[in-house]
Amino acid sequence: RAVQVAAGPAAFFAARAALGGASASPAALVCAAVIAAYVVSMCDGAELRPRARFSEHAFEVLSRWTRRNYASMGLRTRVLYDAPDAITPDKRFIFALHPHGVMSYCHGVLITDEGFCARSPPATRRALGASALFAIPFWRDMLLAVGAVDARRSVAEACLHAGLSLSVLPGGEREQLLAMYGDHAAFVHSRRGFVRLALRHGVPVVPCYCFGETSTFRTSAWLLEARTRIASLCTVALPLFWGRSWMWPASPIPANLVLCVGTPLDPGPPREAPSDAEVDALHARYVESLAALFDKHKEEAGHPCACLRLL
Repeated sequence: RAVQVAAGPAAFFAARAALGGASASPAALVCAAVIAAYVVSMCDGAELRPRARFSEHAFEVLSRWTRRNYASMGLRTRVLYDAPDAITPDKRFIFALHPHGVMSYCHGVLITDEGFCARSPPATRRALGASALFAIPFWRDMLLAVGAVDARRSVAEACLHAGLSLSVLPGGEREQLLAMYGDHAAFVHSRRGFVRLALRHGVPVVPCYCFGETSTFRTSAWLLEARTRIASLCTVALPLFWGRSWMWPASPIPANLVLCVGTPLDPGPPREAPSDAEVDALHARYVESLAALFDKHKEEAGHPCACLRLL
């Protein structure tokens, strides 16, 4: 809040100076005030609070836009369930998605799918996103409106304490950098934080896998080691990718996105400090369930010969 108080006047005078200083017209002063107000909102830390800016109406509007946008880009989406009756609005879950891919379209498929929203209402869950996403003007506001929050552990803990479900991409920046066109890989062996959260709060973990995620862009391994080090230091991935053409690299290659939602894994009652053995046991169940989910649905998803690499 102190940062907000300090940022307001500073942003206003900086914007006023850019728009003509003391001789600025009334319209310019209004623009300066609007810019200053927006700068203040960028510093409010809303991404660190579970219930800061979520809006049911905004979610409905943006989810419809997302579904139309996916369709216009040639991304045909479908969601399959292993145990649809096990996922109900009165329960909490941690939905863990793989693979991250370049753009993590699978996360958008999950949180905006109408059938999934009926099973896990938007107001009762939050989507964890990379910190860097909340530094992008306007994109940040869209993410906050649909219930996205910062992916740091303290925020995830706060969401679970508030009685919310979570969706998370455990592979993170590393899985994003390792994405290769048409490949099926999950960077999961060293990722145990989400499992520890499940044990601490007694919240079931749901493995999810999206076929077609890595078919939306081609990638390059050029300077991969250097980019991996940058990702480790700055928690920002720098994938080298292109879609339909070099002219429009961010336009995805048309693909069928088949998101498979597995059976919830019950961690048992909450425990304040789960042991390493308990974390390892639940993590092993998760990895086994993820592989089984992949093998069960790969033919129906159109990838009968695919093999999942667990990294």
